[in-house]
Amino acid sequence: MTRIALGIALGLLIAAFQAKAHFKPNTVHNRIHAINYAFCHNLSPCALGAKAIDVAYCESGPNLWPYARNGQYLGMFQFGGYARSAFGFSWSPWEQSRAAYRYWRVSGWAPWQCA
Repeated sequence: MTRIALGIALGLLIAAFQAKAHFKPNTVHNRIHAINYAFCHNLSPCALGAKAIDVAYCESGPNLWPYARNGQYLGMFQFGGYARSAFGFSWSPWEQSRAAYRYWRVSGWAPWQCA
């Protein structure tokens, strides 16, 4: 096998492994992708997605725990009762990210102390 063919084969193997990691549930990596997808409309990072990730880290802790509970606030973005009823809520980080994006579209970063 030539060096080029070996490099291509290795690259494809690494890409396949990374693709599986992107969608592996219950990982911080997956939660970051969920937030990027909601705020950037793809899996690639963007400035708005980076800001949303910073807010979620501040609100829910260092592992972006989607099951975070802080009194009346729930999830990665710590939605209160109003936000849950108005923008939706699920324990899925993908659904939480989409709901946070809908909330952000209406209110900007004002609802989050961490913003």
